[in-house]
Amino acid sequence: METTINVNYSTEESLLPNSSKRTNNTGRGRMISRPPYHWDNYISCIILHMLLPLLPLLLELWLTGTISVKSIPLAASMYTISIGISSQIKSQFVFTIIVSLLCTFAYGIAASQQSPLRLNNELSFIGIVAVFIWHLIERFERHIINRTPFLEFKREGSD
Repeated sequence: METTINVNYSTEESLLPNSSKRTNNTGRGRMISRPPYHWDNYISCIILHMLLPLLPLLLELWLTGTISVKSIPLAASMYTISIGISSQIKSQFVFTIIVSLLCTFAYGIAASQQSPLRLNNELSFIGIVAVFIWHLIERFERHIINRTPFLEFKREGSD
C-alpha cells in the first residue's frame, strides 16, 4: 500500500515573512516587488557570505590600481577555508582545506622572495573562483531547492 502526501506550496509560500502575497497598509498589493523569500535568502548569502569577504582585494585594486603579489594568496588562503567551514558537503570541506594550504604555501613563498612568482597569484585566483562556484551551487541547493533560511539565529528561550 502506497501513501501519498500532497503539499500545497501556495499556502506555505504565503506564510513566509517576505511573501509576495502580503499587502501594504492601504490594502493594495505591494508597491515595490520583492523577490520570493528563498531567492532573498540566496541573494543575501551571495552578497554577505561569499562576496563581502573579497572586499579587501577589491578595495586594494580600487585604491592602488593593482593587487599586490602577496595579497591574493593571503586572501585566498583565508577565504577558501572560511567558505569550506560553512559547507555541508564533506568533499567541498576537504577540497577547501587543501586549496587553503596550497595558498598558504604560495603566500609564504611570496613573502620570502624579493620577486614572487606571478604563478602564485594565478593559482590563488583560480582557487578562489573554484571554491566560489562550488559553494554557489551548494548554496543554490540549500536556499532555493531546500528553502533553508540564511542567517537563521536561535532565539533566546527556544530549543
